[in-house]
Amino acid sequence: MSDGANKNIKDLLEAFLRQSTFKKKLDQERIRELWQSLYGHNIAAYTQSLKLRDGILTVRLTSAPLRDELVRNRREIIRRLNEELGEEVITEIKFL
Repeated sequence: MSDGANKNIKDLLEAFLRQSTFKKKLDQERIRELWQSLYGHNIAAYTQSLKLRDGILTVRLTSAPLRDELVRNRREIIRRLNEELGEEVITEIKFL
């Protein structure tokens, strides 16, 4: 198969993923994995859930002091996660 055909298939798959609900689930799973790898086991241990919906990542935590610290760093957290994802998936974070 030529490089052009491979690129067309890749473009079609990416377009399909962008439009499907499968992409949303895939992004959410990638964010869960990134959360632990970027912020470590200690923060992940205080994280009850991570949910992504319409570009808003909702993080439910069990520690109020940790929540306060993460709220102060929300822009950096968004930047790092999006950088690792390779695209702007997260536009806002809510810490509960």
